[in-house]
This record gives sequence, C-alpha cells and structure tokens, in this order.
Amino acid sequence: MLALGALTLVLIALMVFITIAISVRIHERQELQTTADAAAYSTAVATARAFNAVSAENRVLIAQMASIAAAQSTLSWVVFYHGALNQARDALAEIASQSACGGTFGAARANIMAEDTRLIQLFERSDCGYWGFSGYDALSAEYVRSDLYETALDVADNQRQLYDDMVAQLPGIPDRVALAASASDPFAASGEEFRVASNHLVTRRERRAALVREQQQPIDMVRATMATRGQDPFISSRAANWRTNGWSGADFIARRLQAVIGYGSPLVVKVTDWGTSYFGDDGPSRASGPGETTGMDGEMLRGADWMKWRRVGNVENMTVWGAWGEDAGRFWFEWPAPPAGCNVGAATEDAFGYLLTTGPNDDRDNHMWRRGMLDDYREWDDTQAQVFARCWPQPRHGFKRVPPGATNPRSIWPVFTDFDGDRLDDGDDSVRDVFGQPKTMVAIKRDYRARQAAGLLPDPWQLSFKLGFSPGAPGSGLDLVKDRSVPGLRRAIALSSGFVYYHRRRHFREPPNFLNPFWRATLTASDIDERRSDFGASARETLDDFGESYAASTLERLGRVGYEAMP
Repeated sequence: MLALGALTLVLIALMVFITIAISVRIHERQELQTTADAAAYSTAVATARAFNAVSAENRVLIAQMASIAAAQSTLSWVVFYHGALNQARDALAEIASQSACGGTFGAARANIMAEDTRLIQLFERSDCGYWGFSGYDALSAEYVRSDLYETALDVADNQRQLYDDMVAQLPGIPDRVALAASASDPFAASGEEFRVASNHLVTRRERRAALVREQQQPIDMVRATMATRGQDPFISSRAANWRTNGWSGADFIARRLQAVIGYGSPLVVKVTDWGTSYFGDDGPSRASGPGETTGMDGEMLRGADWMKWRRVGNVENMTVWGAWGEDAGRFWFEWPAPPAGCNVGAATEDAFGYLLTTGPNDDRDNHMWRRGMLDDYREWDDTQAQVFARCWPQPRHGFKRVPPGATNPRSIWPVFTDFDGDRLDDGDDSVRDVFGQPKTMVAIKRDYRARQAAGLLPDPWQLSFKLGFSPGAPGSGLDLVKDRSVPGLRRAIALSSGFVYYHRRRHFREPPNFLNPFWRATLTASDIDERRSDFGASARETLDDFGESYAASTLERLGRVGYEAMP
C-alpha cells in the first residue's frame, strides 16, 4: 500500500507540475501578447499625437495666412479710399472751373489734400517725401512682409521640426514598453525577454504613405484659409454686417469723404465698392490684359479669379504665386439742385485699389490705385529713383525670401506637412485602404533557450527529469523542452497591430485630413486594409522582417486553408 501510495503521489505531483508548467506558459504567452498590444497601441497613440500636432500647427498656419489675406484686403480698401480722394479732388477742380456752379470749392479741395497727406503720413516713413504722384506704403508693406509672412514661415518650419522630432521617437516606443514589461521578470538578465523587431518596416511604410512631409500644392489649405477669411463679409466682399454697424465698405468711404468736404456742401458723395483678397497663381484680368501690366481708366476689374478657390470640382494643383488684394467701384458727386448751367457730370471712370505681394523671384508685385488726372500710380513708373533707393531698398511689396524647402522659386505658400489627399480618391481601393489611415505593426518574442545561459536561475517549469525504479533500468523521461517537435517553437512570438484613425462624431462625412486635430488610436486586425487575397501580408512581412520566417510561412499555410483570424 505504501508503494502504491507513493506511486500515486508521484503521478499526482507530476500532473500538478505539468498543469502549472502549461499554465505558466499560457500566462507568459498572454503577458507577451499584452506587451505587444501595449507597444502597438502606444506607437499608434504617439503617431496620432504627431498627426494632431501637425494639424494644430496647420490651423495656426491657416490663421496666419488668413491674417495676410485680411491685411491685403484692408490695405487694398485703404488704397481704394486713396484713389477716391484723388477723384474727388479732380472732380471738384472740374466743377470749380465752371462759373455757373457759383463757387470755387477751394476749402473742400484743401480738406481733401489734407486728408491725403494724413494717409501718407500714416503709411510712409517719416523721412521720405511725397510729391502727389508717388508713394510706397512702406510701413504697411513691411508689416505684411515681416510681421505676418515671416511668422507664417516660422510656423511651417516649427511644424516640420516638431513632426520630425516626434517621429524620431516612435521606433523606440516598443523597446521601452518591452523593457518596462520585463523589469520584474526573473529572466530579464538574459537580454532575450521581450525582444522587439528593430526595423518596423510596415509601420514606417504606412505612416509615410499617409502624408506628404513637404507639401508644395496647398489647394486645400488655400480653401481653408479663404473660407476662414470669408467669415467676415467686410473683408471678403465689403458687405455690410452687424460688426460694421450695417455699413458696407462703400458706405464707410462715402461718409468719410462727405465729412472731409464738409456736411454743409451741396455736393453728395456717392461710392460703390466691392473688393476682396485671395491667394493664387494669377490675378484678375482687365479687358485689355492682366491687371498687373495695365491700369488705364475705364476698364473694370474682372473678378473671375477671386473665387477660384471655391471651385471644389477643380482638383488641379495650385501653386500660390501671390497674395492679391483688390477693390473696384465708382466714385461721383451728385448735386440735387445745381444752379442753372452747372454741370456736375456723369459718374467718373472706374475707381480701384490693387495690391499684389509676390516672392523675391517674381517682379509682378505691385501697388496702384486710380489717380484721376494724374493717371494711375504704379511703383515701377516712379521717377524719383533716389527716393526709391533711400526709402524702399527692397523690391516694392515682394516678400523677402522664398519658403524654405520650396521647389518652385515663385511659390510663396509655406511648405507644410499634409495628409496625402490622393489616398482619398481611388474609389474602392481607397475604401479598402481605409483612406490611407496608417496602422502600426509590432512583433515581440521571448526566447526560452536564453534561460539556460550560465549564471541564470533555471526555469523551474521547463520540466526535465527521468523516473527509474531499479538500478541500471533505462527508466522513463519527461522533457518539456526537448520533446518539442520543431526547434523554432523554443521561443514564443506575439504580433499586434495598432490603428491611427481620424474621428469625428460624424466622421464618415469628413475625410481624414491634417486640418483638424481629431486623430485617435486603437488596436485592430493587421488585415484591416488588405484584400482578401492578401490577408495576412502585413503580418507575414513583419515576421519575416523579424527573422521569423517559419512563423510567417505557418501563417501563410493557415491562410491557404481558410484561416482568417489574423493578428
């Protein structure tokens, strides 16, 4: 009975040890998979944060470029007012020349000249002269060129640097997660506990394919900028709104001019004005040619290019060569009851303001307005060369430098990081590719053979022993390591896939983009973006890259027989 009892206890102990050994392996496998999931998810979270940082910087860049557009628009409107003053001066001269009109209107003309001088003093440098037909608006131009545009270039540079810094940290995230997970493992000293794939080929490819690091064609950014600027109808069209107390751009100028000539004057000021600002590759045209090369009176500006950015169906690449600000309208006097024989005259020819800022390699930059009898003012027509050299050494209103990284020397839009819009327009392929939203693949393995290294504690659950009941008898043995049929199974491998996705409450109505910081992360199947015939391709590539070709081929064979539960 004692012998049978001893044998029974040995068998019971053996079953307990085997059960514990198997349970420990299952626990270690779950621990390995959890570590892989944590590494993949952490990498996806870091990628989402990088995308959100890029998107936030793009919003700042949009705000800065919208400020440039708003400044151009406002300056153009001021220039239009400048031209209206000149037309009022010339119209008063014509009226005063008629003896039947009964007055010289000298005081009104003097007031207009004083107002004109006041504007010049506001916008010109104090040591620069003004002869009534040339000016540079140096201070306003410098504000746009330096304060606004240079800041926009800095934002774009910071964005790319921020993204590069965050991306540089991504490959080390799985290693840090694995190191933290193995800190309490008694076999961590082997250096083989939770060893992580070093190349991360799939992760890098997915991330790089999702974006354009140095975007040169900012059509979506231009649309977003113009839409932002368009929230203020005064800036975008000179329309009246509640912010302006119901006054339009024309109303402001008419009332201001009426105050300048005096409310007691029998003349009533009439002004029409419509204007805007925009970015693009070409300016509006006049009937006789481009607006930047002609400027004779009587030709209304055509605004066909003003709303070019709104053509949603236009998918052509847009190279932004300039920032335009323009105003077009008419100015005239009305005299409700003029003396007999006094002819106030019909409405004068068109009034306009025109402001174009380009890069240093584009000589179209210009600033002109309607000058009445003195003709249009255009800076390159300035005869005061010595004043030009002293007061305005830079080329007119051009920006001082091209954007860093720009391949087209005429482009002025800062080079920025953008989501690859081409990933949205491939029909079924885009849907299958989840619209280019990237995944992060992580492979981690635990090599049990390293536990046999000298100087380490033996693994108590890698059972290996013999049972012998008589001297010289061969006995029976149990070796849970040696009896593994495939040498490759002496290590455990875990594979996980994270996913970086663009989320809104109704996110299916808004495609992935880098204009809003709404990128998030989750875990997903590695075949989320693969065709049925390619299921498991990313998982197999990751395993091959890890040197686990046997595991990759096993996964491929499983796929051939209909296995679809890809990691």
